[in-house]
Amino acid sequence: MVRVSCALVTLVFCSPALAADDVETVQRELKRDGYSIDRIDGELGKQTAAAISQYQSDWEIPVTGLIDADLIARVTRVHDTTKSRMQQAENQDCRIYNRSPQARETVTYVGMCKDGRPAGKGQIEWRYILAGEWLTSSYDVCSKRAERRVNELNLTRTGIATLVVFETA
Repeated sequence: MVRVSCALVTLVFCSPALAADDVETVQRELKRDGYSIDRIDGELGKQTAAAISQYQSDWEIPVTGLIDADLIARVTRVHDTTKSRMQQAENQDCRIYNRSPQARETVTYVGMCKDGRPAGKGQIEWRYILAGEWLTSSYDVCSKRAERRVNELNLTRTGIATLVVFETA
């Protein structure tokens, strides 16, 4: 008779300790974005973990309250979902430049579009979630005919400047 025995083995992988610089970077970026961080001290305390958890919830990623390479890439805006990009307007065939994408963000544009870009006067409305709260920001915009123009709106949404690029024929 053959006797088979099974044992449950749990492997624990230890990641290298977080550098205080990584924690400070995450704290600084979360505070800049509007999350509740009182002190940028390089320590992963309860408040920082709570802010990280809220950020993860807003972005609909697994909520751990921990810092990893993915989180650092996201908050420093080098991750594909958080870096600057052209964003399709929901209500028409226009693409708007989004310098600082936010969680679950949508954009609508009311105005004329030409070749997939805003042309002439119009209004842009951004809708996004920040720290568990849905927010809306609206901007009146314009571009001049027959010239290529970059119009930087010196308005902020939660301290983040929004840059809108217009190209007209």
